[in-house]
Amino acid sequence: MPYELTKLLSQTIKREIDKKITGKATVNIINDLLIVDIIPRDLNECIFRCTFNHIDSDIQQGVTSTDYVNAVLTKYKHKIYKRYFK
Repeated sequence: MPYELTKLLSQTIKREIDKKITGKATVNIINDLLIVDIIPRDLNECIFRCTFNHIDSDIQQGVTSTDYVNAVLTKYKHKIYKRYFK
């Protein structure tokens, strides 16, 4: 994946996640691997990490940055619900 596309994708994902959470998100793309870390502001004890493999082929098949954002937020919500609710 070209550097410009990688930078644009990571910035878009970070911006969209930052709009929807109270903490801070970091997004990195390294060797066809998307790594999203969410550092919660209120939940100081844990950092949430979500990774996606083979993003080049996913993008060629039509996966968008919105799909990645929704997947990360769904997994993050599930983790929070699982931790604090029975």
